Amino acid sequence: MAANDLCLPTFVEDLAETLEKNDEDIAYPYWYEVDETGNILSEFRAPDNYLPYMKVSGNCIAGCSLFRREIVDDVGLYRVSGLPADYDLWLRAIASGYEARLVPKFLYKWRRHPHQYSSGDLK
Repeated sequence: MAANDLCLPTFVEDLAETLEKNDEDIAYPYWYEVDETGNILSEFRAPDNYLPYMKVSGNCIAGCSLFRREIVDDVGLYRVSGLPADYDLWLRAIASGYEARLVPKFLYKWRRHPHQYSSGDLK
């Protein structure tokens, strides 16, 4: 999560509840893309069937999602790979057999700006 992103009030509660009730290891929400003043620019409805989407289209798991500690113990946290750090982490976790579950609620506001790694401007 970047310093200018925002978790909505029930973010932790909703995602933690999903992890507690299910066998999955990652819980991820829908999110809003916002501008520098917080105005919503678009909505991203992440797919429930995340794996094919990630392999073809890119990251669909919000960078600020909840995941079990075992994932970090098993695959490590972030590394320099040429991919955005959260995308690389999710791909390594999924390749190791961890599963994700969509929480179909808008729980996160992500601010896009031209000086972030995922914009492609920073190498």
